[in-house]
Amino acid sequence: MVKAFIKKYRLAIVILVGGAGIILFLLTRAGPQPPTPSPSPSPRPFVLEHAFPPSGKLTLGDLGFALSFSFSSPIDLSSVVVSLKPYVGFDLFTDASGKTLYIKPLPKWDYNIEYQIVIELKSKEGETLDPPVEQTFVFTPMKTSPLREE
Repeated sequence: MVKAFIKKYRLAIVILVGGAGIILFLLTRAGPQPPTPSPSPSPRPFVLEHAFPPSGKLTLGDLGFALSFSFSSPIDLSSVVVSLKPYVGFDLFTDASGKTLYIKPLPKWDYNIEYQIVIELKSKEGETLDPPVEQTFVFTPMKTSPLREE
């Protein structure tokens, strides 16, 4: 009975066994595929991300505040060169992350004076800020204040 079955379905059996053999051969020949490498993140350029105050006129009540400049990477404080016209004495310092530079006037800014500032610096990795920061700003007094005594 088995011989009769094999004889009757010989072609179908040969096709099934042959197909299974080819599939096994292809699976074992391919072997394990190496993992697809993930793209590495592209490095961020060293740039100025935020500045306060922005260029232009700014109405203020307190002239003792520090200018702040936030960068994309920590800065090398020893590389900072500040040109300020008209010149006002100042202190330089950074925040805890090293990404924000503060320029605090000694003793304070003046009203209605146009200040021009140029800041050149490098990141801790040695990248030069290009172009340097250039800003012009004027501080104007508040006209009325609820805290003003009259």
